[in-house]
Amino acid sequence: MWPRALCLLLLLHFCSCVIVKDGDFSFPLESVKKLSELLGSRIKRDISEPEVLKLCTDPRLPEEILPVCASPNAAEVLYRLGQIALNPDVCEVCAFAACTGC
Repeated sequence: MWPRALCLLLLLHFCSCVIVKDGDFSFPLESVKKLSELLGSRIKRDISEPEVLKLCTDPRLPEEILPVCASPNAAEVLYRLGQIALNPDVCEVCAFAACTGC
């Protein structure tokens, strides 16, 4: 019983430590997943300025992602984060170059 519980706790610890990096920005993978929920199927290469503004003013946007909104290349960063969020399993095993563990 105890070895299983310990393994589960270790797994939860490592899963919560995955960090996604894009340039000078870094975000917990969980925040990127929440961004994906907000974007839904709207993840496209050319995110328009009105779409960025709408997303950045959404109260559900994770706080960690807010600094991207002030960036001149916010649309590009949000697109890349959206791409990672489409397949977070790749990031959780650190197979994506932008993702790092603890």
